[in-house]
Formats: sequence, structure tokens, C-alpha cells
Amino acid sequence: MKDYAEYVSRAHPDRLGDQIVERLVDIAMERDERAFAQFECALFKDECYLTGRIAAGKGEDPLPPSLVGSAVRETFREAGFGKECPPDPGSVRIIDRIQRDPLEEEEKESRPYADDQCVVVGYAEGTGETSYMPLAHYLANYLGRRLEEKFRLSPLGPDFKLLAVLEEEGWGKLILSAQERGQSSSRTNLELAYQAVQEALRSLPGGRMDALKELPLSRFFFNRGMPFREGGPYGDNGLSGKKLAVDFYGPGVPLGGGAICGKDFWKPDVAGSFAARREAIRLLKETGAWSVLLKASYCPGERKPVALSCEMMDEFGTKAAIPSERIGPSALDIKKTAERLLSRKARKLDLLKRGYFFADVNI
Repeated sequence: MKDYAEYVSRAHPDRLGDQIVERLVDIAMERDERAFAQFECALFKDECYLTGRIAAGKGEDPLPPSLVGSAVRETFREAGFGKECPPDPGSVRIIDRIQRDPLEEEEKESRPYADDQCVVVGYAEGTGETSYMPLAHYLANYLGRRLEEKFRLSPLGPDFKLLAVLEEEGWGKLILSAQERGQSSSRTNLELAYQAVQEALRSLPGGRMDALKELPLSRFFFNRGMPFREGGPYGDNGLSGKKLAVDFYGPGVPLGGGAICGKDFWKPDVAGSFAARREAIRLLKETGAWSVLLKASYCPGERKPVALSCEMMDEFGTKAAIPSERIGPSALDIKKTAERLLSRKARKLDLLKRGYFFADVNI
């Protein structure tokens, strides 16, 4: 049986959009912890189009244009773009169509309650060595984040995607599509990419991943399509909120609600998603199951789910329902979850909100 998952680098245009709207959420939360913040971003070449709404504070602009400009340009810069790899952050044209409102007292008091209906999914499997994630999904993220570091000092990247395909005995394929900068040959870039992958794999933890620490060259596929010279928004247009399977648990697990990037922590599809993930891990440890899949539904005006279901599966593939009384309803409370997420001021932007899903292991 094959298992597979994808990683999309921070310089990919969709991921650039995600990081930009996440920076705007950071600004909103710093100015008012109960701010309403929901943003969207579209990118094409050197243009950045922003929409959405922020409601925060009173009597002042809750999102000054100067902060928006610095957030956009710093995101491009940190992703690896510059004069040698366009667009140059300083030349990006920002079209700001964000609606800005004061946060009225009535809206402020209603923030701990769901403002929309949604369905969220929490999933956990295996052990802590893969952060209770599907093995291929963990591996794709592990490799992708290390390749981002390595490609900063090479003719490769910053825009790339990889697809990890695993079989029962180990590697099926690793497919890497990476931007090739400069004048180095494709053969040289293939060798650089393969070496970077091998170095990253050797640092994998042991246990389940022992058989994956060496990737045969015959199973490595690099830039098999057309030459990949132009990357980021010069190679493709980008939209925030498109990489949902990457954000959650990979292609083998239901997605549940909508996107999590670009929304404040009080949103039910954000708070609910992280609460469900945390509770799934707790139930996995408590039951001794191999995997736990939890689904929760929220509706407007409620802090806790109005519907719940949960099932576990053992290592032999046998499924069983987990009684609702074993699921902690307070653990899925929007208010408690939002406050817990807000308390983590030191979160790193390059991990986005999805970094919380890997919080159990220093990925």
C-alpha cells in the first residue's frame, strides 16, 4: 500500500499569500487580542492584491498602510526573493482593499462564540516521533523545511514542491520540482538537490524511519517537466488558502472546515481545528489506539460543538467508535482554545499556523 504527501515551500506563490495574511493577523492580534481579522491575498508577478476585514480598537486605524507594506515586503524578503530572484520586495505593488472598522463593544463581547457554522477534523496516529502525523506527511514536512534552509545557499529555490511516495518496504519515489537559478547546468543541479536530500534524510530520527534514511538515486525524480527558471509569482499566480491538504494532515485524512491561514484565533474553523487536533492526540494516548479521527461541528452563537463523532483504529485496521463521554467537551471550547493560542506569542511565522500541528516534535 502506498502513502504519499506533499510539501510546498514558502516561496511558492500560494504559500507567499498564506504568510502575508498571517502577518496581517499577527498585527491585528497585537493591537487587539479580540480583533476580528479575516484576510485574503492574490499575487501575480510584482502585484499583491489584499482583501478582507479587520475590526479592532477604537479611534485609530487598526491596520496602518505602513504596517501592511512592511509585512508584504518582509514576507517576500524572508522567502528568498530579491534583485537576483524577482520580484524585488521593494518593487512589489500593493493594492490594499481591506475594510477597516472599529471593534464595537457588542462584537468584542461575542468573539468567544462561533460567528459561522463549520465542521472541523482532528487527527492523530502513530507515535510522538512523527508528531502523531501520517508518516508520509511528517516526512514531506521534515524534508521540505530542511531543503528550504539548504537551498538558500545554492542555485536552487527558493520556490519548490516535493512529493514523498512511500511503499511498505520504504521509499517509492521522491519527486522534487525546484526553481533553478543562475547559469549552473541541470545535471549539476540534480546532483546538488540529491545531495541536499540525502543530508536531510540522514538526520531523521530512528524507529519507523530507519528504512527511509537512504534514498536510492533511481527513486529520485528532479524537475522532470519543463525547465523551472522563473519561480514565485513570476512563475505562477498565487492565492492564500489553497493548500489545505498541506496545512492539515495530507491527502489521506478528511479536511473538515475551511482554510486556517489569514483568520484570527477566535474563528471556529481555526480554534476548532486546533482544539480537535489536541483532543485527538489525548484520546490516542488514552486509548492506546493506532489512530484517532475526531469530527466536530460548530454553529453561530455557541462556544462548544453542537455535534461530535470520533473513531479509533488499531494497528490491524479494526475500527471502533469512541463514546462521546470520553471526549472532553471543555477541550473543544472556542474561548479556551483561542486564549491558549494567543498566549503563544513566540510562534514562528515560517511555520504558519500549521506549525501547531507539529508542536509535539521539534520539526
